[in-house]
Amino acid sequence: MLHVVTDDLHYAGRLVGRENDSEWEPFRPSGKGQIFSQLFEKIFSGRPVFHVYLSAHEVWQELWLVKHSPESQFDILVDAVRAGAAIPDFLVSVSGGGSLCRGFKGRSWSAVEGNLHLVVHSSLNESIEGFASGCMALPAVAVSETLEQFEILRNRVAIKWVNDILVDGAKISGVLAHTHAMGQQLKSLVLGVGVNILGTPDIARDPFAPRVAALKDLAPFYSWSEKEIFFGILDRLSLWQNTLKEYGSSSLIEAYIKKSIVIGKNVAIALDNHEKNWVEGKVLGIGKNLELLLDSFSKPINRGRLLFLD
Repeated sequence: MLHVVTDDLHYAGRLVGRENDSEWEPFRPSGKGQIFSQLFEKIFSGRPVFHVYLSAHEVWQELWLVKHSPESQFDILVDAVRAGAAIPDFLVSVSGGGSLCRGFKGRSWSAVEGNLHLVVHSSLNESIEGFASGCMALPAVAVSETLEQFEILRNRVAIKWVNDILVDGAKISGVLAHTHAMGQQLKSLVLGVGVNILGTPDIARDPFAPRVAALKDLAPFYSWSEKEIFFGILDRLSLWQNTLKEYGSSSLIEAYIKKSIVIGKNVAIALDNHEKNWVEGKVLGIGKNLELLLDSFSKPINRGRLLFLD
């Protein structure tokens, strides 16, 4: 059973299909400890919440639906993991909008209503070789495969190193990953996913992301469904998470490379946040740790921002 908690019944109805007010009951968490209570209060900003149980998904157990998040839900969950909070296993938290969302390397942006912004937390407690690269690849592969299931997007979706999902060359989605580990044992995982469905977010344009779009822009006459995309991503996340747990990261890395748009392209890479240290060359391949292999650079590149030169 999936336990759904929300602060807005209309928003919840759009995502899970339960719009009948009589099905929802007031809810307040108890017996989870002070850190968990603080986490819950931060996510819902102290607003009254309601809950219902659904037989909607076999893997994910807890779903929090928030109409508007004043803070980054990804940051809130990562901070809670670091603080040792008793976070529910297989938790999904979704926001309808927000003003302080965070992207890769801490870059901020504002969420737009009608788009999908979700964070998931899983406790794994498994020894997994190469889990760091597998966890980074996991949400990128899950989102790209979900979008490819729509016939109108077939053969139009690609992954741009390291965490952008493009459709027709425009950024449609970005993903984040945070791992909590002890040695090679992956204790828990937090993944963040943003997908532009109905609106293009206000993101500062730069050479690294010259074009940002929403699915509605690229296929304006198609009836896009937040619910369909949301549950599609959850299905792919659970499938690949189980694959990572059972077989390691190799299959995920292979799927990531297969969807990559950068192999064979001439690129420039800014190696630091100040974008003063650059390398250029043709991408020969991507290694098992998601490092780029350039024809002009002897060392693998495992960090930086990529700019196409073609």
